[in-house]
Parts: sequence; structure tokens; C-alpha cells
Amino acid sequence: MLHSIAGKTIFDSRRAMIGWMIGTALAALLVVAIYPIIRDTPEILDLLESYPEAMLEMFGIDDIDSYTSPPGFLETQLFSTYVPLIFLIFAIGRGVSVLAGEERDRTLDVLLANPVSRERVILEKAAAIAALIAVLGAVVFVVVLSGSLLYEGWPSVVNLVSAVISAILMGLTYGWLALAAGAVTGRRGMAMGVAAGLAVATYIINGVAPLVEGLEWAVNLSPFNYYLDHNPLQNGFHLGNAAVLAGLCALFLGVAVWGFRRRDVGVARS
Repeated sequence: MLHSIAGKTIFDSRRAMIGWMIGTALAALLVVAIYPIIRDTPEILDLLESYPEAMLEMFGIDDIDSYTSPPGFLETQLFSTYVPLIFLIFAIGRGVSVLAGEERDRTLDVLLANPVSRERVILEKAAAIAALIAVLGAVVFVVVLSGSLLYEGWPSVVNLVSAVISAILMGLTYGWLALAAGAVTGRRGMAMGVAAGLAVATYIINGVAPLVEGLEWAVNLSPFNYYLDHNPLQNGFHLGNAAVLAGLCALFLGVAVWGFRRRDVGVARS
């Protein structure tokens, strides 16, 4: 009898998670470590002031004056770049592998041969993805929090928690999108293409749409807008943005359950 599909999924990911945790910690540590260089180099502000406003917005810099402050620096250099990149790659990879990947490897048949419902399979695998992303979020939180021991003006614990939760929701949105695509199609390549393609497209929309007259409304179609817009490191948690991301997660999870229930599980698929 299989007692915990989520636990088994997490256990199977333990070796890969070590590498992801180390890589995430090093990326966050690098950003924290170089902050004094940015803070003590006023020429950087002069350089940024020479850039067009559109270019600054593409880089996620809304206010040049706040760029050298800890919240502004962390938002631009970590939570707008490394964190979403790492979380997206990890979440999409997990979302693809835990269902469509297992179906391709012909191990999903073995799981479904146990007395478990398809709904339970989907929900526990979705829970495992959420738990694994939360672990990466905890790594980011601990490393960034260590900066408060070294530098003045560091973001508060509450604001840092808000930023990490927002990042987890953003990653989970695309992770469960990949899970849904795999549940509906049963094809690993298709699931990867759908999730990665939409991630790239919505990222570009979020960066480009505000710069094109008449297309400003399109940013509301991008989950990145609800992740980056409020800047929780400086402003704290934004319930409305978090609710949108949570709603998207629920939508994709519902699609995953629906798609997996109605589809015949195949064998070797790519």
C-alpha cells in the first residue's frame, strides 16, 4: 500500500534538491556579498542616469535613487532576476517530470496499479512541487536574512517573507501549469514547451508592454506583473497580487485534475 505519494515524490527528488539548494544559496549569497560594492560606488548612479527610462524599466529599476538601498538593490539584482529564473526552471522541470516524465518512463502505470484515485495522484504530486519550491524559498530567506547582520537598512523580516512568498507563488504558477499540460497531453515535450513558452512570452509581455503605447493593458495578462509590480521588499505583502497568483495556481491545478481524469494513460511518449 502506498501511504504518501507526495512523500515519495519528495524523497525521489532528494539528490537533485541538494544541488538546487546549493546553487540557490550561492546565487543569493553572491548578490548579498556584492551589495557594499554597489553602495560605495556612486558612479553607478551616474551611469544609470545616462540610460533611457525604457531600458531602466526593462532592468526592473523603477527608481534610480533607491537602487543603492538594500531593498532596491535586492529587488533588482535578486528578486527580479536570479530568483524568478531559478524558481521557474526548477518548478517547470518538476511539474513536467512528476507526471508526464513518469508516464514516459512507464513508472506511472505502476503507481496507478495501486488502490489510489487519480485525483489523489495529482493533488499529492502538486503538493510535492509546492513543498520543494518552498524549500528553495526558505534557502533564499535564510541567506538574504543573513545580510541584516552585516548591513544597515536591510529589509525587515516581514517584508522579506512577503517577497519570498510572492516568489513561491510565481514559481508554483508555472510549475502547476507544467503539471496541467502534462496531465492533459501525457507528453513530456509538450508539457515543457507549453510551460516554458508561456513563461518566456509572459515575461516579455511584462517588460515590453508598458513601453508600447496602447499595449499597457497587456501587463495584466502576465503573472510576472503580479509578482514584481508591488515590490514587497519595500512595501510589504500585497494581498490582491497574491490572490491573483493563487487563483492561477488553483486554475491550473483544476485543469490538471480534469485532464488526468479523462485521459487514458499511455506508455512511452516524448
